Amino acid sequence: MTNILLGGRVVDISAHVSNNILERKVVSPDLLLLDNQNPRFFGEKIDEELLENHEIHDPRLQEYLRQVIYNKYSVQDLVSSISEVGFLKLDPVIVVSENNKFRVVEGNRRVAAIKTILGDIRRKVLSVSKSVEESLKEIEVTQLVNDCDDSTIWMLQGIRHVSGIRDWGPFQQAELIKTLQVHRGFTFKQIGSIIGLSPQRVSTILKGYYGVTQMMENPDWSSKATPDLFSHFEQAYVRGPIREWLSWNKDSCKYTDTGNLTKFYTWITEANPKVPREKLCSRDIRDKMSIVLENPQAKKLFTQEKVNIDEAFSIATTGKSFSKKLNSLSESFAKTLSTIDNKEALSEEELKFLQKINDELNRIFAQ
Repeated sequence: MTNILLGGRVVDISAHVSNNILERKVVSPDLLLLDNQNPRFFGEKIDEELLENHEIHDPRLQEYLRQVIYNKYSVQDLVSSISEVGFLKLDPVIVVSENNKFRVVEGNRRVAAIKTILGDIRRKVLSVSKSVEESLKEIEVTQLVNDCDDSTIWMLQGIRHVSGIRDWGPFQQAELIKTLQVHRGFTFKQIGSIIGLSPQRVSTILKGYYGVTQMMENPDWSSKATPDLFSHFEQAYVRGPIREWLSWNKDSCKYTDTGNLTKFYTWITEANPKVPREKLCSRDIRDKMSIVLENPQAKKLFTQEKVNIDEAFSIATTGKSFSKKLNSLSESFAKTLSTIDNKEALSEEELKFLQKINDELNRIFAQ
């Protein structure tokens, strides 16, 4: 049995690390390299050219990674805490060997905080106690050695982050799930046991991920496809009427009705002031869209952009079809018209109103 403390709990990882061996050692923070393949970065707006074209040892890349982690992932609190009490060995910093140095695969936020503090001390912009400074000269790490691949690393990260202290976003969770399924061959049940989710939830997250990546791969829509749309696609898959309307293909894991898919992309990324219609949020998709698609009249009006989602939902749920609305108005309207002898009896505003109705009727009968 191989136990390790991750996310404040003891976890048996022997079923997942196969022949890997965990070795504890004490190293200088200068030997620790922030991970340029950190799953947190997937889908983030960062300098991809710098990440792809510079070796992990490049000081420019390392400083850039430190700044990204510091600014995006709440490292300021860690810096304040470590500056006060020093580096505490609560959870291990997990590393793998990288050309005489060590790449950090778990603990990048803590290492970024330590590097920030040491840099500030060297520049004499920060003063800490002697005991704190001593605790940062060398820190204990756990090295993962032997046959260690990326999916093993991601599995260890997933135990801590997907169900642990500091969750990744759902898109990053899905990246981990895909890696464990595709590259390690794990079932949804096995993945769920690793990261603390039900097999059904694992499957749903992955389907939402495939929806986002399909949009990212579309040259006409890639610029508008972001991880923020994950919940939109997750809800689209979960709701049967939407999944069927977009024609989900379980073999290719893609939606195949390109016409409806284009409409969906438009609705979730663009407003239409003519309707008027705001961009659909994930709650609209979860609570309203499937109900609208199940009602023929509401579906027709909504998909033709004659009404917005709220109006379509009202039609679908209240049963107030056009004919019912017309019947409720016709009797009183007919009585009102019967009191008018000629147009001279009408004001200019009333004439404009009746002319507008006449124009709309002519438009309908002309079709």
